[in-house]
Amino acid sequence: LKQLDFPWGWKDPRNTFTLDVWIKVFPGAKVIHIYRNPVDVAESMRLRAMKKGRVRNIMDSIKLWEEYVSNVFELQKKLKLDILHIKYEDFLERPLDFIGLITGKIGIEHNSRRALKAAERVNPERKYAFLSKRELVEVYKNIRNRDLLIKLNYSNII
Repeated sequence: LKQLDFPWGWKDPRNTFTLDVWIKVFPGAKVIHIYRNPVDVAESMRLRAMKKGRVRNIMDSIKLWEEYVSNVFELQKKLKLDILHIKYEDFLERPLDFIGLITGKIGIEHNSRRALKAAERVNPERKYAFLSKRELVEVYKNIRNRDLLIKLNYSNII
């Protein structure tokens, strides 16, 4: 494989299930896992499916979220990977802090001006968007005590 002489990366949640392969292909890869609360993820999946004329059950989407997120932690333990885990909602609250963590993790020079410009584009109102819809709050109340939500500190949002 030809060596690249510039930083690059990609975002694809399916990497959760192929991470072991990618680590073999790119042994020096830096892995950043950004996770978001499952109700907002499930609602996003539902809305995306609706745009395509499909129906998606929100509980099935939450189950899929659990599979994806659990798999990251399992692979980290199995492969002894150094993964930077970032809670999306924490990023929304303190984007500059996390931009600094990310640039440090991937080994690129931190540019304060560019970091500030990027942080200004972050919309903190996206934090726990589901709270504005009563039916989604009810979904949350039904799943809040699941082990993974407790582990990721999502059990006491309301």
